[in-house]
Amino acid sequence: MAEKAMVSPLYLHSSDGPENLITNVQLKGENYEDWAKHVRNASRTKQKLGFIDGTLEKPTKEDDMEQWEVVNTMLVAWIMNTFEPTVRTSISRVEEAQVLWDDLKLTFSPGNEPALRRHVGILHVKVVKAVVQRKKVQMGMINPYVQIELSEDKISSKKTTVKHKNLNPEWNEEFKFSVRDPKTQVLEFNVYGWEKIGKHDKMGMNVLALKELAPDERKAFTLELRKTLDGGEEGQPGKYRGKLEVELLYKPFTEEEMQAVQKAPEGTPVAGGMLVVIVHSAEDVEGKHHTNPYVHIYFKGEERKTKNVKKNKDPKWNEEFSFMLEEPPVHEKLHVEVFSTSSRIGLLHPKETLGYVDIPVVDVVNNKRMNQKFHLIDSKNGKIQIELDWQTAF
Repeated sequence: MAEKAMVSPLYLHSSDGPENLITNVQLKGENYEDWAKHVRNASRTKQKLGFIDGTLEKPTKEDDMEQWEVVNTMLVAWIMNTFEPTVRTSISRVEEAQVLWDDLKLTFSPGNEPALRRHVGILHVKVVKAVVQRKKVQMGMINPYVQIELSEDKISSKKTTVKHKNLNPEWNEEFKFSVRDPKTQVLEFNVYGWEKIGKHDKMGMNVLALKELAPDERKAFTLELRKTLDGGEEGQPGKYRGKLEVELLYKPFTEEEMQAVQKAPEGTPVAGGMLVVIVHSAEDVEGKHHTNPYVHIYFKGEERKTKNVKKNKDPKWNEEFSFMLEEPPVHEKLHVEVFSTSSRIGLLHPKETLGYVDIPVVDVVNNKRMNQKFHLIDSKNGKIQIELDWQTAF
């Protein structure tokens, strides 16, 4: 038993410290693949790979959660210690190892060049309802939600709310995706069962190719849920997992929309521009001890903050901030985090985070404008609506 405890992912040796290097290979940017291979191997040797690939979820037990956060913070430090100085300045402030790992892949992986293509339209996705069928599951004991991901998209996957204890959930929730190539991009749907403890149960999946859509025509689909793309088709005994109903509408940009560019104010650097951030509102944000939300924005070493909205789970701010930049921020991310504070005397937790999201800015630079809702990480159902505008002098 003692030997097993030594190899627990939550275990740290007495010699482990934040100044340690996880590998002697330094990340310079162009050597990402080689660097990533060494970090993965070192993390696997230390039983810490689950922190960066997302297979080890944050525990709910308080003692384990505290140790998880300690190890996670240590791993972030180890990884960042391998950055060349020029790389370190291009990476946004990140507190979780998996988010940092995904950010680095999006920024430096050679396979992400398609993300630099200009958007050509908007895909509207409506998740209507589902019928979930699994063996050995008691009726009403599943908490389903749907995760949606568009191929070749740098924006994080989106998810519906969780419908508790329901095998026939109805959502009628709508999402938007920016489309780069409707001939090649594919939309993937994964239905999960939310679990308070442990890994969420994957109940089924399916995909839709955007090339099946006619522009400006809404189309309904009923997707058979499968274990994988190779199994679970209709007619194969014992493999039926249910169905998912969705509606899709692809709206290509008009010529005017493609060419519309708002000019930056006088004095804007000729080679750069101005990034305008409008924090509109949030939904379903809730703190453990209080809910007085405000938004903190971190970008290239600068910070901005909205006003507090007291005792409100669905706050509205509609506050605008701007960042003047010497060059287009094609490798940057905007870190948006929702906090709650309380001035009550004697509180053990006067400040707490209600969730965050890291938004790649390259899409805004290429397409000039973005206005959408983002699911907040570390929030059960919280969302935030952010509008971004990239303005140039010419």
